[in-house]
Amino acid sequence: MALHIEVDPQRCTGCRTCEQVCAFAHEGVFGPVKARIHVLRQDILTFKVRVCTHCAEAPCVAACPTGALARRKEKTVFDPSLCTGCGACVQACTLLFWDEERLQPLLCDLCGECIRQCPEKAIRFQKGE
Repeated sequence: MALHIEVDPQRCTGCRTCEQVCAFAHEGVFGPVKARIHVLRQDILTFKVRVCTHCAEAPCVAACPTGALARRKEKTVFDPSLCTGCGACVQACTLLFWDEERLQPLLCDLCGECIRQCPEKAIRFQKGE
């Protein structure tokens, strides 16, 4: 079973701290555009969080024509040296995000920084499909 990030919608207040710390941890900048996790407002008090679930039959891996995305040890991994910037991966999966500057996907690498910094303790690691 793959390890992935899971968010408790009952605890998430939509503060978007996870987006900020993710972007800073990976890119050295603050801003959701560089985050590998995104918080979407469903209504005034309900939020949905999108982040890669490292699924076993990953559509992003199947869509990647160069092998830049692959499954290794129950995890989806990205090799930027193989990426041609075609964008097929983000067209195949709504849990990946696109870096417009580098023309490559932004994929959760399970670093856990969002978990450590969530003020509501709404985010955790979860084993599952």
